[in-house]
Amino acid sequence: MTSQKKEELLNHNTQELSKLNINYGYLLKALFQWIHSNGNTYIRLSEAAVNGFCVKYAHIEGDETLVKIGGNKLGLTVTPTTLDAHET
Repeated sequence: MTSQKKEELLNHNTQELSKLNINYGYLLKALFQWIHSNGNTYIRLSEAAVNGFCVKYAHIEGDETLVKIGGNKLGLTVTPTTLDAHET
């Protein structure tokens, strides 16, 4: 992925994160850092629930299994298309 595409993806994901519950957004930022540092993996977020705890994602590049591994380490429910953290 080119530097420009990475920047566009970052800007898009930042907009999606801003819709979510602030604490959930921090969890997802940690996930992004982990999947990038462990395998140069990128995902694209979509359909973020306003002030919510669920967002859809699409795998863009890298090791797709890292999304599930990293998400599970953070206590998220990970499906092939969603990242979910219900408020307890």
